[in-house]
Amino acid sequence: MSNAFGSPLHEHNRLHNPWEKFKSRDPNKHKADDDLTFRLGRPPFQLDPHTPVTILPLRTTAEAIDLFLKYRSLRLDEAVPLQKQLLKDFLRFSKPPLSTFPGTSTTYLDDVRTYSSTEDVVLIDDRNNHERCARKIGKDCDECYIYSEKISVPDLCTRLRNERKTPQGKADRRVLFIPNITPAGALVLAATCAQRSAIPLRNFLHRYLGREQIFSAYTSWGFFLEFHIPYHAMRYGPIEKTKDPRRVSGQRNSPGKRLRKSSVLPLRVYSEDQKELYYHEAQTSSLCWGPDETFWTELFLVDTYFGSEKNLQTYLNTPHRAKYGDGSDPPLAGRGSMEVAIFDPREYFLLKIDRRMEQVATEYGALVETFNKRMDAYGRKVRKVFVDDRQMTNTETLSNVIETIHIFVDCLSGIIDAWNTFSRTEIVLFTTHAPDKLTWPEILTRITRSMSELERLRRVLITKRERFRFKLESLHTVSSLSQTETANLQASTAVSQGRDLKVLTEMTVYVAFPLLFTTAFFSMDFATPPYPWAVFFSVLIIVSLVNYMIASQSSPKKTCNEVWKLCKGWWKGICAWWRGKI
Repeated sequence: MSNAFGSPLHEHNRLHNPWEKFKSRDPNKHKADDDLTFRLGRPPFQLDPHTPVTILPLRTTAEAIDLFLKYRSLRLDEAVPLQKQLLKDFLRFSKPPLSTFPGTSTTYLDDVRTYSSTEDVVLIDDRNNHERCARKIGKDCDECYIYSEKISVPDLCTRLRNERKTPQGKADRRVLFIPNITPAGALVLAATCAQRSAIPLRNFLHRYLGREQIFSAYTSWGFFLEFHIPYHAMRYGPIEKTKDPRRVSGQRNSPGKRLRKSSVLPLRVYSEDQKELYYHEAQTSSLCWGPDETFWTELFLVDTYFGSEKNLQTYLNTPHRAKYGDGSDPPLAGRGSMEVAIFDPREYFLLKIDRRMEQVATEYGALVETFNKRMDAYGRKVRKVFVDDRQMTNTETLSNVIETIHIFVDCLSGIIDAWNTFSRTEIVLFTTHAPDKLTWPEILTRITRSMSELERLRRVLITKRERFRFKLESLHTVSSLSQTETANLQASTAVSQGRDLKVLTEMTVYVAFPLLFTTAFFSMDFATPPYPWAVFFSVLIIVSLVNYMIASQSSPKKTCNEVWKLCKGWWKGICAWWRGKI
């Protein structure tokens, strides 16, 4: 028994490879992803289950969206509000809010044709996968089926509503490259997808809209290779021509907010050319899925609204191509020819990450370098400033710079953390479970190099953030001390004024009032005593004592004692003065 288990041929001693089941071709597994019978938008009631569906019914836009969002939703999650709300708002913009009139009902295909823009294009590349293809040795192949075109969103809808098997051939490998996907494009994907692909596609679109960072490779009934790489791209203005035209979250009478934000890069006055620069939110997302290696779909979404990949519409029609289908590969940003297309989904996944991470590193490299130069120039100026002006100019500038750094650092950290998580878990599908792929380690090394560059840029930004944060706290501290000193001076002035007011009040109460009262009394006609001055001073003393007793709220005894002590002090002072005179 021990020898049997110790044998290297025993199954328990072999490392389980979850990808092994996807290497062999099984046409029966392809039906669930291709046949109209298994589509999400198939007829709800079918009289004969054995009769194949030949055409998908055209639902309304609202029905298609509702079916896509609620398909196989868990009862446990039904009570959770606002699920996939961003995706729901985006899909609803496929039909403008003001376009709905009472009593009207149009299909999603009609709405796509009506409201999709002529600028909404899709690069689609369909081709079959067969052995002994002559194209691999540079010759023409009669068995190859290739459809490689730039089409509109309505044409994409028409094509996706049909099965991938045509009289000309079968699209074993389908690549959909959609720049700046609009609600109409997302609606087409949602309304024509297969049932078992609805949930992965729904999650993928929601992650794309939400600019999530993720690298994922998992298996279930098929394989799912997915990544989302958000980043920021710097471009010159004018900003009106580079803003994202797509909208979400609009109400009936509101145009809604833009899907991607564009903002001014701070510290323009500290740049060398004094030109206005803007940074734009961007996203690159990929989802590759299929039942096996010989039949799969690639959905690639990329944001180019700010002026990126200006030649993308010529990817499939490069002038130097020898024959049809030899254009540049769109997900690889036009790098490499499709004369020998990549049919291995795992290798294609790594190459896409490699190319797009190189792009992200280049974009962030230019952005951070430019921003860092501006921050250095501003840092030299603000270094000698210890007290901010009345307009709080430096406080406002520092706060804006720190907030911008936060935006960049958070995005960079998300990408790096997502890749580190992927490297610790799911990367085994490309390393341990792919020992015969000798070129893949080199691709992974290039990806790691790009990640290291992003880490370096992040450290540069974090260093600047801590420096400016310390300066901002110093300005706050000095400003607080200055305000405290001013408050103390004002308090001291108030105390001094209070003392002066107290002395003035005492003089008024204890001296002026008795004197004025006595003078007014003796100025009357009936007040004619025989000894006017003696009586005058007597009345003055009595009135002063009574006034003092009332003002100080003292008893007569206490008042007499205080007056006696005061008189004794005066007498001693007079005696001392007299002795000094003698």
